[in-house]
Amino acid sequence: MSGGRPTVLGFTDMRSEELVTPLEATNAPGRILSFEGTGPVAKFVRAVVRGVGVFRESEVDAILLYNGTGVLGLVSVLLAGLYRVPLVVRVNGDIYRQHADRLDELRSDDEYARTAVFLLYHLLTRLTYRVATGYVTVSEDLRERIEFGTTYPNRATATVYNPVDAAEFRNADRPDESDVDLAGNRVLVTVTNLDFEGKCRGTVEIIDAVADVLAENDDVTYVVAGDGTYLDALETYVETRVPDETAERIHLLGYVDDVPSLLAAADVFVYKSYIDGYPNVILEAQAAGLPVIANPAYGIGEQISHGRTGLLVPDDGDASYRRAVEKLLADESLRERLGRNAARTVRDENAHERVGDELLAAVSRIVARR
Repeated sequence: MSGGRPTVLGFTDMRSEELVTPLEATNAPGRILSFEGTGPVAKFVRAVVRGVGVFRESEVDAILLYNGTGVLGLVSVLLAGLYRVPLVVRVNGDIYRQHADRLDELRSDDEYARTAVFLLYHLLTRLTYRVATGYVTVSEDLRERIEFGTTYPNRATATVYNPVDAAEFRNADRPDESDVDLAGNRVLVTVTNLDFEGKCRGTVEIIDAVADVLAENDDVTYVVAGDGTYLDALETYVETRVPDETAERIHLLGYVDDVPSLLAAADVFVYKSYIDGYPNVILEAQAAGLPVIANPAYGIGEQISHGRTGLLVPDDGDASYRRAVEKLLADESLRERLGRNAARTVRDENAHERVGDELLAAVSRIVARR
């Protein structure tokens, strides 16, 4: 190890900035190879060739694999075995739960060919997790699920939170033009990934909770940004279950390219999910200086200090969410205090250099335990 820090070879094919940026901020030795947008066959070949090249050029103390799924998982397993180095998985979500939900969806739609392909993908992921020396999860909640919810409870584990580029969100301007006119309104916003049923279900419950608030306050608007498999279902729910006079102030934007500007136009960030690890969207809202209302499960409770950086709402029905929304809309000074505290917290705790240092330290501990 160089200066007590491990030299890592990293592999990622999604959200590469979560691995690349914090490790670059530490100036630590090592290489991160990113394959975003690459097909599976080309990804396999390129990852093997480039990975072997790194091993030939320098000493590698550990392979650090982001997410641990699919083709890059197989490549990491092969290289770890060939060069006899530890394999550490950076776990950013409840992969087994996500895969189980996806397989159920494909089977229910009679997508037999796609089910077979995805089952192979899932089996590759299981192989990777089985071979891995240890895991670095993005939250304590996820670490506990990995330790007690998989068949590999004796692997070394550690928790290191995700980074956020606080300046990108803190300095954003309100959008000049938008499909939705937000001027003069108090804006509630949710940013989510509608590829997951558990996130869609949470958003539906937020809609139920804030519908009366919208009906009683014609200057309040609710905006949902997010695309995915369940967007159509969410649109249908609003069209069929929400009164027209309220539905006209619920805006489902789909994919939004400029999230920082959308957050800059909002007053309160509202979030609810039944599947997560440590949602980045909450960090981004906090970095933008927004107070956050959210349920305390799935790592979210580790992101919010209730009453100091946001409000945690128990899953006991719509009334609690509605009361929390009404409380923040009615108290501008409380909104500002919570948002200010949240921005300061993520600027310190989720800074790239700090996350990079903690990530390297976690890998070092796992390698040493091996």
